[in-house]
Amino acid sequence: MKNKIKLGTIIQIFSIERSSRIYIVSKLSIDNLIQDKYVLIGTNGQHYLNMYFNSLEDLEIQLELEDSWRILNTNLKKLLLEKESEEQLKQIIINQSKSNIFIDEWNIEKEYSAIYNLEDVVRRFIDSLSGRYGFLKDIRIKKEKNIQIYYKGNLFLDSGLILDIKINLINDEKKQTPTWICKAKLIS
Repeated sequence: MKNKIKLGTIIQIFSIERSSRIYIVSKLSIDNLIQDKYVLIGTNGQHYLNMYFNSLEDLEIQLELEDSWRILNTNLKKLLLEKESEEQLKQIIINQSKSNIFIDEWNIEKEYSAIYNLEDVVRRFIDSLSGRYGFLKDIRIKKEKNIQIYYKGNLFLDSGLILDIKINLINDEKKQTPTWICKAKLIS
């Protein structure tokens, strides 16, 4: 097998859900614990599958086991020499990710029973967006006149996309019971 992967290569891994994640091939050493191991570092700073590889060949073998992956064509050396290169690299990764996302699939709505508390509903809803890893920011929990509990936040995905998350506890007249309504919508 000819080694296509080098240090600094940007890899895009596609999951079954048609979403993708971006990683950069990196070399890692942590004190005496880990010495000169290769890893795939995601755009959120976490590494792929918590796996360390002794060689680039081992890393490539693991990638071959994935459903689908590709090397993104970016002249990393040239980019790193330019001013504001970190911001440019981030923008390239975001733009290439957006071109591989099916936007219609990013309007998501789910319902949960009122037996769950707000924290459980938030966790379950975000976990249901499987393969779409990220972190929550800008969280607001309110009580309003017509809505008993209202949650709003932004979910920042590792691909650079942002989802607007809204969760309401409403009285469902059809079921005659309170129900959590969860919605996620792509905002950028």
